[in-house]
Amino acid sequence: MGMRWAVLVAILDVGKGIAAVLLGTLIGPEPWAGPLAGVAAVAGHVRSVFIGFTGGRGVATGAGAMVLLAPLAVLAAILEFAVVVGATRLVSLGSILGSITVAMIAIVLVAIGWSGIEVAVAACAIAVIVVVAHADNIERLRAGTERRFGSG
Repeated sequence: MGMRWAVLVAILDVGKGIAAVLLGTLIGPEPWAGPLAGVAAVAGHVRSVFIGFTGGRGVATGAGAMVLLAPLAVLAAILEFAVVVGATRLVSLGSILGSITVAMIAIVLVAIGWSGIEVAVAACAIAVIVVVAHADNIERLRAGTERRFGSG
């Protein structure tokens, strides 16, 4: 449907993750409610009850959730994504590695005392959901048949 629609959908998906964390934080007990709401938003995005338990890959919704929970991790993942996609033109690979990057950095942030364990748990859960949602992409990456950005 074109780049304009793609950008709009991406913005809305990021907003969904942000809204989930904000709403969870407002209505639930701290410190777990916001992070768990973010995980739920990603799971619901990937396996939506409204469209027959199908959906997207969860990357943008997960990024939205994590931008409130661990902004430094998301910044690092955005840089990683740009480098990987720039070098390989494989958006799926950048997305998978980006979700893992967020989880790894969230764990480091907990280890150095900059974040709570609930943030690392949420980041790891989101990374698992995103990686599982990319199972078909992983198979194509392994086979060398994954489509590259800009290849039509």
